[in-house]
Amino acid sequence: MQKITAVRGLNRNQLKYIAAAAMAADHIGAFLLPHAGAVYFLCRLIGRLTAPIMCYCLAEGFYYTSSRKNYALRLLVFAVLSQAPYAFLHGGFLASNLNVLFTLLAALCTLAVYESTIQAPVKWALIAVLLLFSLWGDWGVTAPLWVLLFYLFRGNFPRQMAAFALIAGVEVVRTVLSDMIHGTLWYGQLWQLGMFLFLPLVLCYNGRRGRSGSFGKWFFYVFYPLHLAVIGLIRWYAPI
Repeated sequence: MQKITAVRGLNRNQLKYIAAAAMAADHIGAFLLPHAGAVYFLCRLIGRLTAPIMCYCLAEGFYYTSSRKNYALRLLVFAVLSQAPYAFLHGGFLASNLNVLFTLLAALCTLAVYESTIQAPVKWALIAVLLLFSLWGDWGVTAPLWVLLFYLFRGNFPRQMAAFALIAGVEVVRTVLSDMIHGTLWYGQLWQLGMFLFLPLVLCYNGRRGRSGSFGKWFFYVFYPLHLAVIGLIRWYAPI
């Protein structure tokens, strides 16, 4: 009988489950517990894990996927399906930007353009357009920049993490300065430092996808709009 050797560490599916749990905590804090003090801060701190995890998994997924077109199509379909619950939670279509799946789609398209054989000036012009488009999406330009740099430095973990830390540091400084300019308490944004919790977590990544199957493949796509709708309904019927 062949012996099965356990692989230590976290696979991509497990990282995605952690990202989903962190996202739920973030949205619960932001929309259901905005005045809960330390609980709010903790929820938002944990929630900062979601973006870097999903960006890292997207860069890995782009490298390993058997069909990049199908990957992009899945993101597009669920981005469209998720926009209504996203807008509902964020105050309506006119009050909201595009949901994060559109941002991740822009990031994936950025990688596809980078890998293409088109001439360099056109290639970088298209990448610039995609980065500009991401400004209308949740997580903004931060997400596609992370994805691009995670992919460019794939195989060089120190460079990946240095690029991540640089962009995360800029984002923290940007949010703090924004609060200072608008006269609000700058330390109210210190939960943004939760992004750096990604560093010890990604050290546990074992480079594996994890157990294949429909659940692992479709979990995040279904979870994202579903949890937005549930939190939106709770907020609607029990307004804070």
